[in-house]
Amino acid sequence: MDASGSKRQAKFAFVTVQPRDAGNEGGRSRAARSHAASVGYRKSQQAAKSKMRHRVSSRSDFRAAESFSSGPGNRSASSQHQHHRSDSVSSVVDETQCSPDGEEHVSSAVALPLAKSLSPAYGAGGLSTFDSVSDTLSAGTGSLMASVVWPVVAGDAISRQWFEDFCTSPIVFHAHCTAGDTYLAYLENDLTHINNNRTLVHKSKAINLIRQGIERIATMIRHEQEKLIFGMLILSNHEVEPRHLEERALPFRPHLPSANWFRCWGRTDAIEAHERTAFFLINQLGGLKALQMPGLAPMAALVDIFRRSSAVHDIRPDFDCYWDLHVSDLLPDYYESIISSPPSESSFTCTAGAGFSRLANVLPAKAITLFSDLPCLDMFMSQCLRRCSTNSKEQRFLDVRNAIIHRLLSLPSWDDLPAYEQDRTNRLLYKICCTTCLIYSNGAMLPMPSHNGWNARLTAQIRKLLEKTDMSYWHSSVQSLLLWTILISGMAAYETENRLFFEHALESYLSHRPLTYEQAILEVKNFIWSDSVCEIGSRELWKASLQHYDSPVV
Repeated sequence: MDASGSKRQAKFAFVTVQPRDAGNEGGRSRAARSHAASVGYRKSQQAAKSKMRHRVSSRSDFRAAESFSSGPGNRSASSQHQHHRSDSVSSVVDETQCSPDGEEHVSSAVALPLAKSLSPAYGAGGLSTFDSVSDTLSAGTGSLMASVVWPVVAGDAISRQWFEDFCTSPIVFHAHCTAGDTYLAYLENDLTHINNNRTLVHKSKAINLIRQGIERIATMIRHEQEKLIFGMLILSNHEVEPRHLEERALPFRPHLPSANWFRCWGRTDAIEAHERTAFFLINQLGGLKALQMPGLAPMAALVDIFRRSSAVHDIRPDFDCYWDLHVSDLLPDYYESIISSPPSESSFTCTAGAGFSRLANVLPAKAITLFSDLPCLDMFMSQCLRRCSTNSKEQRFLDVRNAIIHRLLSLPSWDDLPAYEQDRTNRLLYKICCTTCLIYSNGAMLPMPSHNGWNARLTAQIRKLLEKTDMSYWHSSVQSLLLWTILISGMAAYETENRLFFEHALESYLSHRPLTYEQAILEVKNFIWSDSVCEIGSRELWKASLQHYDSPVV
């Protein structure tokens, strides 16, 4: 090839090719997806076609296209020329234009004829939101989802598949754009990201597509049904509440505040219609394990435990546990970190989870096993994860966390326990342990912000349970459990109407059993307690409860 041809070859940037199967939406080629996400185009498709006819009229331009497309990973020139004669053509476009004086400049947006797979009727690539010149907000939203949200939520492998669906499925595209604007609104504390025509159009189109999908659900193929479910789950957890824009921090200092998107989910109110319908359709398809769309099953499982964590304890998850993992599965990843950690002085006087084992005569055996797993998980989070974590290890850790929290939420209510266990256990202590463990997992392990009111609801349950009994008559074997419950619930009740009750409860407890702060912490560490999570909040609660109480406690 001559020098001019070589020079022109370097100016070609993107190739769009005919899908392998025009009737199969999931078969879009990687090149088409790359174009859809990376290149803006002119608002008018008519202008795009006009420029294309002008550019491909040159014989030398077409030779350059042949040279470029014959490289590794591209189709042959003759194959592309044959497709060019058909209705859905495969085209190569020069990224530059020649000015009248002979100088060349890069165009602000590459004009490409849209294949059928990228038309507005079939996929996202045909919509003007990819025009970064005229719609910078949508371009920024798409970039946020692809580079930040999806990799964090689902990992790199799944996010690539989500990107393909984003570019080819209208319902997934509009739902993700709505979710992206929600993230931006919360992260930047700015309602302009949602109070605009663009976001309203995305949401209305997504809702309309969901309605149409429900009407023809019986005739939809399976992967289309799963995309419909995916769109409903996205919308069900991204309804912006203006009153939730402000950050609200609990006194807990979570283990992983930066690796958690629950801070956005927790500031939204669930759209029950979408969520319940999506869960129903998932069960119709055979449950979570039967889903084929990458990332859909774990997302549905997370939505399930997320909503149940913020409700009352007696509401069970809709699905069986998706993650077949246990705390012991973390040992190979963190063994070196565990043995290299020097034992603290307090570790000789208290053992995490030992307090639950001492209540074996009043708690069900299955519950004691789970309550003992939670302190081990808490230890891994506080001592190991921050020091020696990789992306794969962290994801495995989060999966173990999700599995344990799902089992906590799945514990049977007292009324559902077998009669022989009810006879040998204590109803009040069982409910207190279940609810307090859930409060700790919400505040420290997920973690979940307080915007949806989970802390007020759960601490109100603890308050109701404690008000039923005279705590001064509690047996000495459960006094430490009572102290742990008061401290955890009192911290979670920060800025709620229940806070004052726990301040008085702590004051009353110390009037009958005087302890210093250090002595009290040694006792509660026999249950679930991490200094990095609880120290600041517990000291504030301690001072507030003793401000009018003359005691040697410090």
